[in-house]
Amino acid sequence: MTASTRRWLPIVATATVAFVGGVAVGGHQVSAPGPPAGADTSAVAEATGAEPGTSSQDAAPSHRDEDGAVRTAVLLTTAFDGAGLLDDLRRRELLAAHAASDHREELARTLGDVARLIRDELGLDVDDLESPDFVWRSIPAGVHVESFGADRAVVAVWGTGVVIARGLPLVQPGWRTTYVEMVWEDGAWRLIAFRSEAGPEPPTVGGTSDAGLQARLINAFEPLPLEVGASQGTG
Repeated sequence: MTASTRRWLPIVATATVAFVGGVAVGGHQVSAPGPPAGADTSAVAEATGAEPGTSSQDAAPSHRDEDGAVRTAVLLTTAFDGAGLLDDLRRRELLAAHAASDHREELARTLGDVARLIRDELGLDVDDLESPDFVWRSIPAGVHVESFGADRAVVAVWGTGVVIARGLPLVQPGWRTTYVEMVWEDGAWRLIAFRSEAGPEPPTVGGTSDAGLQARLINAFEPLPLEVGASQGTG
């Protein structure tokens, strides 16, 4: 087991419960590379310029600006969930199209280990992934550009998620922030790392959290670009 794989394990161990409490698959730092059912890889391709299943060398140019980085980050968080993570073939296609070349092999090993662990913990099989009753949906709600340069960007995506299989919810929904680290390579933003942390958590009526503090934390995230939200599909 690699160090990168170990960084992912707390996400699964805490509940397979906390795993989809966030926007996407993510470890505390998946450094060498790097988070909803039915994420459409064509939506990612639309934002990044790559066709599903293509290599980075075949990808078309995408926008080398903050807007392009934000759109790519949001769509990557929703691509690597559900079948995008748990189905081996689909995961390999996504990595071939959207992972940075220097980090692709490590991402493949790490995500493969995580996918197997999640399938085992939740008792999911191929029939579950293909069932109309299966839902693994990430719901991005806001974004914040942590850092941006011509060749590297880190975008924080805040949101929640839901997982249902065999007619039962499998995890407790929650709110998380996923940081998507990318580099500019071959005319597109390419994934090198995910890391994830809990919150900010919207306060509930009658709850004990500091609603003012949570509001300020949430307001640090900008609303999603409308085109990105519209491209998510119904999964």
